[in-house]
Amino acid sequence: INAEYMGTLSECLFFFAMKWRPVWRACLPFALAAAGGLFSGSHRRVVQAKDENIQASEVLDLLRRNKLPPRQTVMRVLARAGSLLHREPNVLTLTVGDGHDVVICGDLHGQFGDLQHILSECGVPNSDRTYVFLGDYIDRGPNGVECALTCICHKLLQPSAVWILRGNHECDEVAREYGFEREVNQKFDAEVYDAFQKVFVELPLGAIIN
Repeated sequence: INAEYMGTLSECLFFFAMKWRPVWRACLPFALAAAGGLFSGSHRRVVQAKDENIQASEVLDLLRRNKLPPRQTVMRVLARAGSLLHREPNVLTLTVGDGHDVVICGDLHGQFGDLQHILSECGVPNSDRTYVFLGDYIDRGPNGVECALTCICHKLLQPSAVWILRGNHECDEVAREYGFEREVNQKFDAEVYDAFQKVFVELPLGAIIN
């Protein structure tokens, strides 16, 4: 295709665009509305879920490198976790098949190094490995934020392979007395502490396995 042909083609396209401008200008809003309808349903939900999973993965990566995630990311992760946990019953009934690993972990109490060691030794949650955390992620130890966020993010990434229960420390009165409130205020602020508490009240209380 030579330059002369391309120039003629461009002139023709410009002519038709100007001639039909009133038509396409009138149709443009309807075309945009139709496109918005196409992308406002399941496609948009898939994209949103993918973005949220990326956020959870980024939080885990930062925590593994001993870095705190951004405050707004933490708030979004906690909001999503609360919505997910709200749909679960107070007592879980879990069925696992032969050859399926079940890791039951309790009383982390802010010992983030212990949690990382457990995940390293036993493997991360997946379709063949279920984790059941029995609560008491916070207080006493220095890294309750990191422990709680790690369990929550794994729950978001593998909702059918990770189950997080409520311990007696996952309540406002105990958390204020034993140090979690102070820890969150030092690392973030009171609004983040309230967001954690909103997640804690949604946690199931127990689980029956097989």
